[in-house]
Amino acid sequence: MTMLKRIINIVLCSWAVTAVAAQNLVYEAWTDADYDQRIVGSGSADELSFSMPTDGMAEGIHFLGVRAKESGKPWGPLNRYTFLVSRPTGTADVRQYEGWIDADYSQRTVTPHAGGDIVQSIGVGNLTEGIHYYSLRVQDTNGQWGPLNRYTFLVSRPTGTADVRQYEGWIDADYSQRTVTPHAGGDIVQTINIGELSAGIHYYNIRAQDTNGQWGPLNRYVFLVPEKSVVVKLKAVEYWLDSDSLNTTVVETADSVVVLNIDISQLSAGTHALHCRLQNSTGFWGEEYSYGFELEELSGIRSIYGDDANETVSIYTLSGVQVKRGRRADVWKDLPRGIYIVNGHKVIVR
Repeated sequence: MTMLKRIINIVLCSWAVTAVAAQNLVYEAWTDADYDQRIVGSGSADELSFSMPTDGMAEGIHFLGVRAKESGKPWGPLNRYTFLVSRPTGTADVRQYEGWIDADYSQRTVTPHAGGDIVQSIGVGNLTEGIHYYSLRVQDTNGQWGPLNRYTFLVSRPTGTADVRQYEGWIDADYSQRTVTPHAGGDIVQTINIGELSAGIHYYNIRAQDTNGQWGPLNRYVFLVPEKSVVVKLKAVEYWLDSDSLNTTVVETADSVVVLNIDISQLSAGTHALHCRLQNSTGFWGEEYSYGFELEELSGIRSIYGDDANETVSIYTLSGVQVKRGRRADVWKDLPRGIYIVNGHKVIVR
């Protein structure tokens, strides 16, 4: 069981590097058709690995389905991997392996395993030109055959030295709309137009022809066309301070511009955090963003209490506008919270 998990991990690490170019990924994986029992996790494009339990599976061939996406974006293509569940008794080594070409199992070769890597040479002298496949499987010392591995190869017999003359490519099964491009030397770089394609999985086919007129093997590449992008605007901002996520404030906007006027007069000096998230015009809420800030003690600010209660005072805003005048003990009633100027000093109303 440990070996099976290790094999799955290695395969997925290789796939993640080439399949998705993203920093952070969300993935889901499931075995056979049991999508309801899928596991969901996250990781980076540099290494996406996990272990799938196989304890409850029947012995035999199964498959693992995996797909990944960047947060907030559509799912990437489905990747499917075949694996074998077997429960041999005791420790087993490789005893022998057998291989055959195409469907000619009766002409298979069976080779005892002498240790080390399996290196197999096959004769292709009597094969016709074109695509063929080689099948290989291994038997252990318990008599258990492992999964079948199949490798595709091309047999061609060009005359003389040949270079690439041209190449052709087409999308999906639409061979009639293929583009044929003369080869000017160097790497083959192909640009394809996906503007008219429907959203979903598609594949691109390409093959090259040499100067002897011989077409090479067909190469096929799978790609995803995402849903057509919709122009959205900012609809609202939700924010809260520190850990008070149950006391949020939502500010809506009609022109995608939001100015937050946040009262922090009740906060103590020290480190705080502002948390917010955005909602677009389709109603979708984005991820949470957090911004830390440091609140220092206010210098030169007096309390409204502790002075002569009968003193007549005038209260001004910081911009110099008088808002009230009266006895110090009474003048603060119904005054909004904020910072004011009294007798040339800053006073805070909490």
